[in-house]
Amino acid sequence: MRLGSIAHVRMRTTAMKTTLRGLAQIAGSFFIVCLPLSSGFAQSQKATSVVSPSVFQTGHEMIHRILTPSLHWIDNERLLFLGMKAGRGPRPDVRKLYLWDMSNRSVKLYAEATSVCVVDGIVRYPISKDKEGGRMVVSEGPPGSEKVKEETLPSKEERDREPLVDSTFTCGSHLRSKLVPPSQPYRHIVVLKKGDGYLDIEPGGGPNLLEERRAPRRNLTLYQASGKAIELPLTWDEQFSKFDVAYSNYKQAYVLRPRAPRGTPIGISGPWPKGKPLRAYLLWADGRIETVFIPYSIVENLTSPRPTVVGWVFGGGRRPATVGLYLFDGKLTTKLDSGWAQEISVSPDGCKAAAGIQEEPFESGANPVNVKIFDFCAESRR
Repeated sequence: MRLGSIAHVRMRTTAMKTTLRGLAQIAGSFFIVCLPLSSGFAQSQKATSVVSPSVFQTGHEMIHRILTPSLHWIDNERLLFLGMKAGRGPRPDVRKLYLWDMSNRSVKLYAEATSVCVVDGIVRYPISKDKEGGRMVVSEGPPGSEKVKEETLPSKEERDREPLVDSTFTCGSHLRSKLVPPSQPYRHIVVLKKGDGYLDIEPGGGPNLLEERRAPRRNLTLYQASGKAIELPLTWDEQFSKFDVAYSNYKQAYVLRPRAPRGTPIGISGPWPKGKPLRAYLLWADGRIETVFIPYSIVENLTSPRPTVVGWVFGGGRRPATVGLYLFDGKLTTKLDSGWAQEISVSPDGCKAAAGIQEEPFESGANPVNVKIFDFCAESRR
């Protein structure tokens, strides 16, 4: 069902401009490209006015999972998501795997699954697990052509000896000792897509944690599949979380969201400083970094930032009047919908965003998180 026109809240801002547009800066062992949005996204939409996407209600709800995403585009027209029919949630016990199809604006049951992972066109979800027997049955393969197979689980002794690192970018678990180079224990790391290596974010425990965190500001390190270490221009004091790292199929790059501005005392957390531009980073497997600044305005904070063909879509706001789904196109920040945007996923062509939006986040009780589709290219196809 298509919704009516969106009531936009326009917040004209002064986009951050720079004379370094298009200039590449090489610093040390990393390669940085800093582009204001107006030089990239605005060109893609030819400096048009406020974007007005077509919006579709799927008639289903979802439960946001911190460790693994629930929304997955398997191509430019179809979205796999974990959820339930509207009016039944939020209830994990009735959660199933559904498929939204843009061609007929409909949803159908895909599988009786309570979790799913999608990477590079391969869908994987568990069917059953026997921990005592050390066996798990999974379904894996291209959408609609998955095959059932049985896998051996690591024993408790193996897990106790060396805890596994789970990755949503490989749909698998990894031993630190098998990574290249082997990862040190007590580190927060993210195992990236096959061939991309892993990202070392910061110390995550151990007997020397306090001493390590008190050390001078340190940089995140990208270990490429070859074992080469690239020190990134991103630092511990920006308080990155491994759970915030996402992948943009549209940009073919990883998205990182700092939880604090650079220079924040390590260990100190709080709201983003008022008036200070929000930021997100794009990280490519070769170590290139692109920094995107989003005006603070009334957005106040930034959650799940994702690039699209018309700009960055993200969740923002801290108060009932401001909380919502936003779009920054390089010049204007537009409120697309009200409510807490708990999860966002963008199609490979960058034209569509699926969002799980809790429309009454400040009301008492368990309020539903509705799955909606925002089509930014609908008008161009007419």
